[in-house]
Amino acid sequence: MFGTIRKHQTWLWAIIITITVISFVVFFSPYTQLDNGGFGQNVAGNFGSIKGRPITVDEMRNGLREMRLSYFLRTGGREWPGNDEATARSMEREAVSRVFLLEKLKEMNISPSEEAVGRMMKDRIGDFPADKFEAEILLPGGVTWQDFDRFILHEAGILQLVNSAAISARLVNPRDAEEYFRKENEEMAVQLAVFFASNYVDKVMVTPAALSNYFNIHAAAYRIPRRITVSYVEFPATNFLAEADKFLGTLTNLEAFITEQYARRGTNYFTSADGKPLPETEAKARMKEEIRLSQALTTARREASVFGNDLISQPDANQATNLFKLASAKNYTVKTTAPFDSLSGLDTNNFPDAFRTKALALSTNRPIEFSPIVGSNSIFVIARQGEMPSEMPSYDQVRAKVLEDYKNAEAQVLARTAGQAFERALTNGLAAKKSFLEIATAEKARTVIVPPFSAANAESLTNLTVKINPRMIAGVAGDLEVGKASPFIPLADGGMVAFLSARIPVSAEKVKAELPEFMARLRAYRQGEAFNHWFRRQAELSQLTLPPRDQPDAGSPPPSQ
Repeated sequence: MFGTIRKHQTWLWAIIITITVISFVVFFSPYTQLDNGGFGQNVAGNFGSIKGRPITVDEMRNGLREMRLSYFLRTGGREWPGNDEATARSMEREAVSRVFLLEKLKEMNISPSEEAVGRMMKDRIGDFPADKFEAEILLPGGVTWQDFDRFILHEAGILQLVNSAAISARLVNPRDAEEYFRKENEEMAVQLAVFFASNYVDKVMVTPAALSNYFNIHAAAYRIPRRITVSYVEFPATNFLAEADKFLGTLTNLEAFITEQYARRGTNYFTSADGKPLPETEAKARMKEEIRLSQALTTARREASVFGNDLISQPDANQATNLFKLASAKNYTVKTTAPFDSLSGLDTNNFPDAFRTKALALSTNRPIEFSPIVGSNSIFVIARQGEMPSEMPSYDQVRAKVLEDYKNAEAQVLARTAGQAFERALTNGLAAKKSFLEIATAEKARTVIVPPFSAANAESLTNLTVKINPRMIAGVAGDLEVGKASPFIPLADGGMVAFLSARIPVSAEKVKAELPEFMARLRAYRQGEAFNHWFRRQAELSQLTLPPRDQPDAGSPPPSQ
């Protein structure tokens, strides 16, 4: 439970999204023209029901728009949801849940005060002018100011609903909370004996017969999967830095915004290469550069969206050759990737994950991804170029890889065998009153002395190899008595044995200083859990149903005209 509480410091519940402040940097979205025209075939479709009453088209349209806004704010204003099938399905289900919650607001006669709504509006967009916010942010994302205003009203009501439905969960026994806090922050001194397979590779005996047999058993692992090549037009953010500078020059409150964000993030948010906090001047300079690059990327996305809209407007839009023709007409360069599959062949330093995912989803019937793909430094519009079918290589072609895999597999066996043998020696040695390090030295086991740490700060451990998860160490040590050792624990690369040498209680000063905030997080966590339970129960009582899985996608509603 303690680790779970930490993971929910930003309380994102299944339905409720906490207040997120978005910056004034404009984020452009391509969906103004690239959506499917609204609900398409689903206008008269089945959107689910509440207590047997079908959810209406208007309810679903408004629900979808509000969930688009929720997604946009959830990402900190970085992107609107995509229009792929999986995203459409997910948005559709979330929209149904949204409609159900709004029904509960009416049923329970919950109406937020003007003050609560105004406070939430302020938290969402700050002093951003409403007309500019609609024109530059909302409309490109397929929603209007009217949608946003309704969304804020509903968000305030839903938060009030959460407080009403799960109010008892906020009652936390201070004694229990203190016990949790002490458990989380009690430091542990741990010693490890590690057995990494990589240390046993040179001990593996290799014979031709063993390699051949290994290949025959694992032949499927060496099959070369289907690979594709993709042609793309890239819109790098660096091409639009001049325009970004011009835009930022018109913002009279830029420096004030940076100062506010610096104070909000804290002095330790920006660090140097060696992990030390940057001086305020350097930190603010980095923030300004981030805003500059974000604005340049926004402009790049706008240009890419125009290109994508022009592509989809071609007489025969689903032709991959259109990418080359239109790019040539606009003096854009078309590049082509090397062959890649779902796991390899694509340079992830240059291409975002979505590039691979959307490229592999293309087909001869749908060869172009018209919606721009957003990367950290560039925007891409892509088209399917070619495909290489799956093939089975001969043993000689992959012999080097087979040799490497065989040695690693056998080294894994040797490492775990050594680890299990050490576990037995340790049990006998501790019973004979020998120390952990004395036994490890006698058994020639590699040891790691972990600095004292608590479950709350395990992630800060710096002397652990990436092969060892700090959270796992905290979990294992948390269950040990002082002077006791864990059994051998298999890892992806061998295994380890942990020994708890001491526990260091939390100081009274730390309890006094940090317990109030911990109790607040604990209340919020319990309230979130209670509300989710309440929601599931109410959905069951109301016989809430979702749209059938084979129903055509509702898509993303266009802006109101």
